[in-house]
Amino acid sequence: MTNITSLQDILALKEDYDIEFKKALGKDGKGKLPDDFFETYSAMANSYGGNVFLGIKEIDKGIEIAGIKEPESIKKDLFDILNNKQKISANILKDDDVEVLQFDDSYVVKIHIPQATRQQKPIYKGQNPLQGTYKRQYEGDYKC
Repeated sequence: MTNITSLQDILALKEDYDIEFKKALGKDGKGKLPDDFFETYSAMANSYGGNVFLGIKEIDKGIEIAGIKEPESIKKDLFDILNNKQKISANILKDDDVEVLQFDDSYVVKIHIPQATRQQKPIYKGQNPLQGTYKRQYEGDYKC
C-alpha cells in the first residue's frame, strides 16, 4: 500500500480485501476499539494482511472522517488485548504498525496488520481456533 499522508489519500480509498474502515467512536464519542476489530485482525493476518482505519465511517457516496478524540486510549486498549492470550492467540503487531493521523482537531488511527507467517497461523480470537479463526475475502471477514 502506498503511504497515507493526507486526507485526500484516505478519501480516495475504498474497502477491499486489504482495507477496512471502522467508525470506532464508542458510546461517549471519544473513541473505542470496536468489538469486531479482532475478527478483522484475525482475517487479515490469516489472509494477505491489510490496513484498518479507525475513526472513518462509510456513507452512501464513499467515506468521511468521523474522528477519534482520544487515540492514545485506543492504542493502549489494542496492545493490552493483543497481549492477552485469553482474547487473541498472538500479537503480530509492532509499535510502528499503529499510526495516529491528525486532520484538524480529529484523529484517525491506522493499524497495519501484517500477514502472519506460516508458523504463526492461525491467528484466532478467543481461546479456540475452531471457533475464532477468520479469513478475509473482498471486504468481508468470514469464519473458517
